[in-house]
Amino acid sequence: MAANSGIPTSGTLRITDFRGSATAFFIAFHPSEKPFRQLSTSYGTRSVGVGWNIWSGEVDDWDLGYSKFIKDNAEFRYTLSYQFGSGYGTTNPAVKPKLSSNTGSPGTWSSSNKSVSVTVTAQKREEFRVTCTVRMYARHKDYPDKTLSTTASVTVRAVGT
Repeated sequence: MAANSGIPTSGTLRITDFRGSATAFFIAFHPSEKPFRQLSTSYGTRSVGVGWNIWSGEVDDWDLGYSKFIKDNAEFRYTLSYQFGSGYGTTNPAVKPKLSSNTGSPGTWSSSNKSVSVTVTAQKREEFRVTCTVRMYARHKDYPDKTLSTTASVTVRAVGT
């Protein structure tokens, strides 16, 4: 990988040769097609959820480290920020976006937090556009001082007529 291209492959190695090289603890984001969702509120309250996972055994949205061992020994937590768009409907809907996880508590450090989802709810005929950004934090449970983070976003448009 490019981060390791400066490490000599022969001769005497010095510890400084490894400065800035890649580690076994990293986050890679593999975005699924989740950049936009729309929901119709013409006939009643509707919700839409978008989720991401770190370890499903198959294709992951977020990868951590080079092996399953690293994922299995990590802790995760998530935060949610959102911004309502101006110029389209309300910028203050009745229900704010919510962050949840069916495997843990997203706001606290836990090895159970291997998935997270954002739910956006709009009431009847409510119209708005909101961009939700989820930040995933990861750390190895034995080395909690080293924390990594990355983000994923989705924009939801509620349409009512």
